[in-house]
Amino acid sequence: MRSLQSLTTALVALSITTGIATPSLAVPSGSTDHAPIARRATNHVANRATPSPLKTSTTWLSPIADTNQFERYFEQCANAVPEEALSACEQATALEPDVAIAWDNLGAVLEQLGRYEDALAALNRAVTLTPNDANIWYNVGVVLAKLHQYEPSVAAFEEAYRLNPEDELARKYAELLRGQFGD
Repeated sequence: MRSLQSLTTALVALSITTGIATPSLAVPSGSTDHAPIARRATNHVANRATPSPLKTSTTWLSPIADTNQFERYFEQCANAVPEEALSACEQATALEPDVAIAWDNLGAVLEQLGRYEDALAALNRAVTLTPNDANIWYNVGVVLAKLHQYEPSVAAFEEAYRLNPEDELARKYAELLRGQFGD
């Protein structure tokens, strides 16, 4: 089995070859990268950016008692640096525990804080609520890779690609991980 360093090197090479920014699988100490995983890759992630559920799809919404309060927390969760966003994300998921995108954002913030097990729990909640969301599966793949759970990471990236066949980045990560850590 190859090291995480060789995987990181391979991801950088993939990024250079494809021109697509890659998610970091190892966060160096003192990192200043505060972008949530759902927004990290600038070339490819335009379709991964987390839209406000109040302005897009009603499939993510349950009846919201205080839309303004939830939206304030949701916006802060999606747009603040992780240290400031964590409380807002937790408040958003407490107010509306059935809004998958809020759980996805919480997972992204926890991932940025290096709390990978907690991030995975939040993302698993999002998957439970919206199992056909390719973006959530992609984020699950990133967190699983950071937890060195490569086989499940490959499966998550493959699911993201199955749900969104235009997501070449998910396909490439699945192939890369399979090549680096597969049998």
